[in-house]
Parts: sequence; structure tokens; C-alpha cells
Amino acid sequence: MLKGIDVSENNGYVNWNAVKAAGMDFAIIRLGFGNRHLDTNFYENVNGALAAGLKIGVYYYSYALDEAAARSEAGYMLSVLDFPPVALPTFISTIRPSDYLYSI
Repeated sequence: MLKGIDVSENNGYVNWNAVKAAGMDFAIIRLGFGNRHLDTNFYENVNGALAAGLKIGVYYYSYALDEAAARSEAGYMLSVLDFPPVALPTFISTIRPSDYLYSI
């Protein structure tokens, strides 16, 4: 069985060599969220995970409430994905509209 972690800027600095030494095989890295907000640690996390020999996948945390916003967010995600060699799936994580409305 493969082991992996999910990381974002919320995790702060990640010691990728320690992650690999702990037996992790992959990382799912947050690319961003909402309307074109790049995760501030995205490139650092991608480069660190790859340098440590981990496979990576990415996810985008969507706040889209309609098709136009969803297309815009997906387009942004794809434009950023021209950079890293992503070996694992790309995900879009969605928020339920009721959760979003209560959080603002």
C-alpha cells in the first residue's frame, strides 16, 4: 500500500526529506483556492516533494457557486499546471454552498 500526505500553506514549512524518510510515497499538494488564489507554498512544496523523490498530485479548493466560476477556477488551475510534472491525479475539492455562506 502506498502512503502519502496532503499539504498546503496551512502546514507551513515542510521538511520533504523527513517526509520521505517517514515512508511517504506521494504528496497531494494544494495548488490554490477560490478565484485565482495560488497557495503561497505551492511551488516550494512541488519542488521540495520532487527533490525528495516523491510523486505528486495536486488539488484546487473551489468556492465556485455557478458554472462560470467553476470554469474560471478550472482554467486557472490548468494554466498553473503547465509547470510541475504531476504523476498523480489532479483534484478539485468543492465546498457546499451552505458551508460557504455561513463562513462569510
